[in-house]
Amino acid sequence: MIRYLTQDEKCRTKEMYQENFPEDSEAFVDYYYTHKTRDNEILVMEEEALEVMIHLNPYQFQICGEPSKINYIVAVATQESVRRQGKMARVLSRALLDMAGEHQPFTFLIPANPRVYLSAGFVFVPTEQYPEYEGQLIPRDRLAPMDFREKAARQEQSLRAAEVTGRRPELRKATEADIPAMVEFANGFLEEQYDIYPYRTDGYYQRMLAESACQNGGLVLLEEGRELVGIFSYGQDEESAELQEILVLPEYREQLFSLAQAFVEGDSFLPLAVTKMDFMVRILDIRVLGLMLRSPEPFTLKVQVEDDIIPANRGSYEIRADLRGSSIRMISPEEADCTMDISRLTETLFGRMKTFIREWV
Repeated sequence: MIRYLTQDEKCRTKEMYQENFPEDSEAFVDYYYTHKTRDNEILVMEEEALEVMIHLNPYQFQICGEPSKINYIVAVATQESVRRQGKMARVLSRALLDMAGEHQPFTFLIPANPRVYLSAGFVFVPTEQYPEYEGQLIPRDRLAPMDFREKAARQEQSLRAAEVTGRRPELRKATEADIPAMVEFANGFLEEQYDIYPYRTDGYYQRMLAESACQNGGLVLLEEGRELVGIFSYGQDEESAELQEILVLPEYREQLFSLAQAFVEGDSFLPLAVTKMDFMVRILDIRVLGLMLRSPEPFTLKVQVEDDIIPANRGSYEIRADLRGSSIRMISPEEADCTMDISRLTETLFGRMKTFIREWV
């Protein structure tokens, strides 16, 4: 049987979650089952016991200025005793069909095994990876505690950066009282820089404060005077500290990393890294997405679309987009210039847009 758990039943999956994701701390799992399961859906396959689960965590996205609910697929797990029987594929297909039935334009995930999702129409798309910090970061396979001289040198670098610019921004941990200012700053920043991103709300940052706290981290504000010019989140364990998300005005980016090193490392001398996150995306409803697109370079795509899982996407379409908006209409197969499966179409359309996704769960 494949079905969605009721709210009261969701706690039944906690043991399965811990067995399949042992890298997550007890504090993080408690956070997840306290906060994220309040409004998510958990689709399971069960016989005498739970065999497969997929969690669908809802986010409010902005897609080229249009609001839309988008589900983040997380906690995908199959009990070891029933693996390699095609059961996960059946549950995933059901989830994709149900989300398409809700007219969600796309869904996304971080794959543990990309091959599983490539066969279901998912494809990697470019998202923010903070390339400006490339070369400054410590690869995770070489993380080691810093000595006192290295720490002193980094702090001196931070001071020199402030002197060069003539600015001395300061960092402080955010509290709930800062949420309205964070919402305003983050949405303004993301709207200016990106086409697709999760929209920030009061609830979004309340959850992020709780999530970072359970990872021995926090949300940190970069301020110059009374002006908010940047936000970052971080988590840490006994071996390392990781910057998870960075939203900062361009002129403060170099300073931010130096300041963050001193702030996060504190007296622990932990090395600092930026988490690399590779997301896969799948179009769910091409007709809905086709009406949301914007493109600085106008384009017309006449394409016959193939989709092995969602029949409603199959057909021939003309998609037009420019800076003002987009249109999509059905055409005859003879009018199509090319044929694409849903993954190739996802890659093509998302390649024309700037996407920001840095979500954890």
